Amino acid sequence: MGRELNLQAIPEESELIQIARQDVEVAEMLSQVGSVFEGKNLFSRYKDEASRVIDEKAQEILKQKPYIGKRKYYDVGRQYDVINYLLCEKRRLNSALGFQYSPIHVAIYGNKQIHPEIESSLGFDITLVTADYVPTIVTFIKGVSFKEFKQFWHPATMEEVGVYKMDSTMDERDLVFCWNELQRMLSFYASVAEHEEAVLAWIT
Repeated sequence: MGRELNLQAIPEESELIQIARQDVEVAEMLSQVGSVFEGKNLFSRYKDEASRVIDEKAQEILKQKPYIGKRKYYDVGRQYDVINYLLCEKRRLNSALGFQYSPIHVAIYGNKQIHPEIESSLGFDITLVTADYVPTIVTFIKGVSFKEFKQFWHPATMEEVGVYKMDSTMDERDLVFCWNELQRMLSFYASVAEHEEAVLAWIT
């Protein structure tokens, strides 16, 4: 079983998000909203109130934003921790005090809790990247050159400190693959920024 990063555009002020902030069962199922955007019916599978609410409120979003389901990102290569390590000083220093998280950390892990009692698998909660912060992420990633990106690329060290999916035998080709993942993330966030939306972020 892997740990994949998932990002899905969502209107921050939608009724679905407002309900999730009050209802932990809805909050814990928010990762399924993308399936509804793609035409699936949650209630037919789960038969509970939370899935019924998500079906209903996601359909309301679709009426206003019929293409929102296409604004999603899936880290098929599971390189999010490598990217975070390379671009976030706090990650490289193992969360040492006195350093702020980089915008790339927020792009991956969010900057706002949805519900205080949410429980998740793998130790990662589903969180929100607020709409007002999305342009900051776009500006940050656009400003990263390949030279800057590879500055801290030291595979042996990265494996030693526990960067997920890192292997000391990785080479320049792997670095380029991670760079391309970063550019895919940029494309996703730029599209979200254009529509002035927030982002649901979770790792499964």
